[in-house]
Amino acid sequence: MGVDHRLRLTKISVTLFAGGIVMREVTGYSVWTSAVILIVVTGIYTVLGGLRAVIYTEVMQAVVLIIGSATMTVLGLQAVGGWSGLEARVPADFFSMWKPMNHPNFPWTGIVFGAPILASGIGAPTSTSCSGCSRLRTSAPPAPAPSSPGF
Repeated sequence: MGVDHRLRLTKISVTLFAGGIVMREVTGYSVWTSAVILIVVTGIYTVLGGLRAVIYTEVMQAVVLIIGSATMTVLGLQAVGGWSGLEARVPADFFSMWKPMNHPNFPWTGIVFGAPILASGIGAPTSTSCSGCSRLRTSAPPAPAPSSPGF
């Protein structure tokens, strides 16, 4: 099993588990039942609607995430009394991502070395998914696709 497939399997597993937890809290179904429901519903709309259905779903998710994030930011800031209220409630180092190297929880090395590793493997499209999209309208062999951004 190649690295791309292991990363994809890990990402899908975590996504299904997280979705199962959310559905358990909303519906009361077990995590496993919820995961099976998610798999079946996703499979049905993907088979029936094809790539177009998947793209529409991704666009809807993006809109919901952006609107939800903006709404939560505004409501949160209103709840604490605006930006100045937020600054008064949390320590000053909460507003800096660049913590000292000896910081017990968030040293700067995690941002410099850890984030690019995560972004290049898990959050980026894999070569298999890129090559699958590249042959959608042609029978020609897929062009080589990068397995990480910029490489």
